[in-house]
Amino acid sequence: MRILSILFCLTFAVAPFVTAQKAGDKGTPAAAPANPVPSSMIAPLEGIAKQLAKGGREREMKDVLSAMEKFGYPKPNFDKLEKQCKDDLAKAKTAIDSLPSGAKQLRTTATQLAVIMNKLEDEEARQDMARKILLLDGENEAAHAALGHEKVGKSWVKADLKDLKVRRGEILRMVGEAKKLVVDMETTENVDDEFCEKACGVKATVVRRGQMELHSNFTVEKTQRIMREVQRAWALGYWIRRNELKMMPNPPGNIKRNIWLLIDSREKFNNYAAEILAAGRMRDEDARLMERPNSQIGAFSIKEGPRVILAQWEATVQCDLLVAYSGMDEGLRTPLSVGHLNWLTLTCFGSALPNYVIKEGAGKGYGDTKVVGDDREREELMRLAKAGIAGSRTWMQFLAERGEDPLFGKSLVNSIGEVTGNELHKCTSIVEFLQESATFYDIYKRLGTKAEGSPVNLYVAAMNMEFGELETRWRDWLLGSRPGVAERIDKENLSAWPKDALAVLQYMNEIREGAFKGRVDGLWKLKFDPDLSEGCALHAHYLTLHPEQQKWPDAHEEYADKEGYTVEGAWAGTHSVIVWGDLEDYKEGIDVWLGSFYHRLPLTDPGVLRLGWGSEGIYCVMDMSSLAAPYDKPYVVLYPYDGQKDVPTAFLGNELPDPVPEEGVDNVNEAEKFGYPITIQTNPVDERGETVDIMMKLFEGKSEVECHYSTPSKPTNPESAPAGAWCLIPKKPLKPKTEYRVVADWQNSNKKVTSAGKRMEWTFKTN
Repeated sequence: MRILSILFCLTFAVAPFVTAQKAGDKGTPAAAPANPVPSSMIAPLEGIAKQLAKGGREREMKDVLSAMEKFGYPKPNFDKLEKQCKDDLAKAKTAIDSLPSGAKQLRTTATQLAVIMNKLEDEEARQDMARKILLLDGENEAAHAALGHEKVGKSWVKADLKDLKVRRGEILRMVGEAKKLVVDMETTENVDDEFCEKACGVKATVVRRGQMELHSNFTVEKTQRIMREVQRAWALGYWIRRNELKMMPNPPGNIKRNIWLLIDSREKFNNYAAEILAAGRMRDEDARLMERPNSQIGAFSIKEGPRVILAQWEATVQCDLLVAYSGMDEGLRTPLSVGHLNWLTLTCFGSALPNYVIKEGAGKGYGDTKVVGDDREREELMRLAKAGIAGSRTWMQFLAERGEDPLFGKSLVNSIGEVTGNELHKCTSIVEFLQESATFYDIYKRLGTKAEGSPVNLYVAAMNMEFGELETRWRDWLLGSRPGVAERIDKENLSAWPKDALAVLQYMNEIREGAFKGRVDGLWKLKFDPDLSEGCALHAHYLTLHPEQQKWPDAHEEYADKEGYTVEGAWAGTHSVIVWGDLEDYKEGIDVWLGSFYHRLPLTDPGVLRLGWGSEGIYCVMDMSSLAAPYDKPYVVLYPYDGQKDVPTAFLGNELPDPVPEEGVDNVNEAEKFGYPITIQTNPVDERGETVDIMMKLFEGKSEVECHYSTPSKPTNPESAPAGAWCLIPKKPLKPKTEYRVVADWQNSNKKVTSAGKRMEWTFKTN
């Protein structure tokens, strides 16, 4: 029997959300005069929009339609075309990777439009039309000339910004150099440590360098890697600020060190946190956070002891350590500090800054950004903003084009925790612009911690420009040379559009329709995302180079010192389900995920908006977490669903981590032991805000089937307790061609029936 190994990644989000700025919050600029463009000149774009729709190229289709609307295409014609394109897009079965004929027509139309543009006398109108032309053809020389752009290498930039492109190249080169730095450190194994032994029952692995001392309950290799990558990121930040690639000081001899205890077990971390809290040994600010209802914390400090961090994911720990040792100031310098640190973590670790608690004042909370309404593109791009520095830049471009980016001046606050969501990405983008203009550190120094006066006036003096000028120059830098539709459809990109792209999408939506129909309202149909898919393809390639990582959680990681490492691939690895083995096709890979416990959950999560897909050799990688918006309406997802036929009889694949671990056995092959799992996914709290629990039972006729039962409060594997998910795992395979009945009773945390008094029964039949 073939053994298929599958791994999962669960992300835990507990932060509240902050509403995104709405269009018009800061005033809408006066519209430029209408462009005198005849409809006949725009009409040929209709056919391109239709071809892109039929070929599944949603974003390019939308951009062509947007350009047609901006050029004043008659509204009745436009509305009819838009509806037809959306209908065709919904029916698309195969993605077209390129459309050279369409690219040629777009360039022809752009050339014709440029003739009209050059006849306009009003400078503002001419520049406005130039920007519209570049939506179609990002290489149109006349449009770039109207905007004062010059070509530097392969990019167009404003003349006064061309040196920034050179600086970006230098920065990218130094990112690579920093990744190669040799980091000397002192390492000791099996160290007596009262805190590690109390929390984990083992002696500690200790790695020291300078003032940083890491104690962990895991391997030397992993502990050293965390230390090494933090040191490298710190060195890159030092180069950005002082133009010298230098690591953190490491003086010889005995020095005072800050101790960090890293625990890779969620169960042990939570138990230890509860014990320290009960004993009154937790620092007050952490104790207050932990005592919040339904909260989860990722770190806490012990009075007269170490800082304790949940270290399941290396990137999160690295972010915490980098911030702690960065030496970046809060207060007047907060927007520059937070922007620089977020740029470093996105660039070096592929991870945005973690959520930080504001210790003083009411503040804005410590949440993320949430978009109100059904604007899928906005929601999707906002989620993508966390996928490395390129994703953050793309999100800011999206907002800046619409005049919806927050003003940089709004981020003149006192603490890092107050800069969240869109403002965090705006600070990051502003800092990236200042870094490329080689002015960041000079401005930072001028804003000394002892500076007195109005923050606005101090910033104006330090920058030697008004905020309005900064915003204008930043916008020119950000939007100056984005590729038009012609460039994006004139060449192949097989990583972004793998041959199975839309077939995978269609199969996933068929699965979700069966599970969701009549039970889940609103948007739940998935769309394919080429940007995420490139990351999935990169991670699949990385795994082919490192078969030694065929284990949990290593298969989800990319290590910066290994061949094939990319930030985009590292992001995909920690946000994807992964399967490897002798797979017949993509369907078998999806079926294996669906036939497990942990891997099924993201596939049947109604909050997922888009998926990414990549495969190479024996590996399949599907990103189902990056573009997942929290589903905030009441919902219940049953799987197998009511009336489902041809349900497999047995658990599929060898799931890692084990949903039902056995003592003394490192890897339980579930496919050889268990029946097909039955899951419920629903809101973790009821309509009164009480934590929900569910009692589930499986019956064959009147006889109860013996099952393992995993709940959020009592998981079968304490290391993995997904919220809002309950699972029955039959202790042996189900019988073929047999009908089974499931009974589920909703309870609250006090084991009383909820106010809704909910009970559900449903049946399914095996194949």
